[in-house]
Amino acid sequence: MKLPPSQRKRVPHLREAKVGLFFSSLAAALLFNPPLHAAPMEPPAHWTLVAPPAKSLRPGTKTTIALDCLIDPTWHIYALEEPDPGPIPTEIGLSNNDTAIQLLSVDQQAPRVFSDPFYRQRTSLFEHEAHFTLSLKLPPKPLPKSTALHVSIRYQACNDKVCLAPRTTVVDLPLATSLH
Repeated sequence: MKLPPSQRKRVPHLREAKVGLFFSSLAAALLFNPPLHAAPMEPPAHWTLVAPPAKSLRPGTKTTIALDCLIDPTWHIYALEEPDPGPIPTEIGLSNNDTAIQLLSVDQQAPRVFSDPFYRQRTSLFEHEAHFTLSLKLPPKPLPKSTALHVSIRYQACNDKVCLAPRTTVVDLPLATSLH
């Protein structure tokens, strides 16, 4: 017995259910995942080296170089020393190519110390900007004209929601004009 159209209940077909599931899955994927072609995020820390006066760069002498970091709003980086386990501290050194120049020490401005709710301990960090001083000893013989100092910085940037993976940045400083 056939029911009149007004009394029939519509039962969704399997194909319609699959199509609905496909489009809802596609919508969720687009909403919660960035497109594959999205540009990578620019690092929130921007590093520069400030050259010392040329007269202080004589062979065999000690000198200091300033390393400055501008940090984007809402972000921070950690200080040179952090408790273990804890956040990843900033590490500063010379690249393997700079074997003639010795890094004697790295000093930092006073960091902000606070109780980090994520690590549940006191941590030291820099917001807005950070300043480091690198003490160097130049080799006794003059360096080649094309010499550049390559400072390697490994750091972790965080905000109140996420910590980015540790990143290593190399900043170059030409020294050629003052080492002869």
